[in-house]
Amino acid sequence: KAFKNRSYPWLMLAMGLAMATFILGGGVDTGSIPSWLHQAMFLITLYVQLKTLWIEHLVLLENRALMRRVQRLAAVSSAQPAVPSATGEEEE
Repeated sequence: KAFKNRSYPWLMLAMGLAMATFILGGGVDTGSIPSWLHQAMFLITLYVQLKTLWIEHLVLLENRALMRRVQRLAAVSSAQPAVPSATGEEEE
């Protein structure tokens, strides 16, 4: 959940800005919005998308490290010998 909380807001912002840039492009095409506004929005959107890509990269690296740690712990726990129970049977 912590990984999602770090990346999700940026992903939504990047998507929202891309949609807004597209809509402003339509306004420029009809002549109701100046082209500099669309160009500025494009540059802002590009920056946010690159930052989002970097954040997602870091989150995925952390997730991969966590999964490897879980795999190591699972391998260690499965390699331990079985412990006899109170009934005399072995438990894993």
